[in-house]
Amino acid sequence: MHKIWRMKSKKPFSLRAFAQDCGGAAAVEFAVVLPIYLIALFTVIEGGRLVYSQTALYFAVQEATRFAIVREGKVSDSEIRDFTAGRLVGLRGDLAVVTVESPINSTVNTSEYTVNIRYSFTPIFPYIGHETLTLTASSRGFIAFPPVLPQSGTATS
Repeated sequence: MHKIWRMKSKKPFSLRAFAQDCGGAAAVEFAVVLPIYLIALFTVIEGGRLVYSQTALYFAVQEATRFAIVREGKVSDSEIRDFTAGRLVGLRGDLAVVTVESPINSTVNTSEYTVNIRYSFTPIFPYIGHETLTLTASSRGFIAFPPVLPQSGTATS
């Protein structure tokens, strides 16, 4: 048998000697600190994903509202929904529900576009009781149509 495996002393076991022994202290400290470190690390990762997803939703609805306004209302709600889904960079479009409201106010000759989105965010590490979180974003824009003037040379009575 190798010398390394022999006992260092022939003394009987002592509780005092056990308490004063520092061998393996680093392993115990590592075992205590590692779970706390991993929880903090994964919380930061999930928080980053959550903030990115919310920012991507805001970007998508703002772009969709701009898309509708630039085309001066000559675009259907389904085209706006498809455009919004195409702007969800890094997110799954099938988890998003896009609604478009476009009422026309004929008294002031304006149209208002409101694009809303709800997204089911699924964390990689679900927290207790929260398997999915619902994120929302909304954007609103106005179109002011030019007034219709009578053409010159037409008779008015």
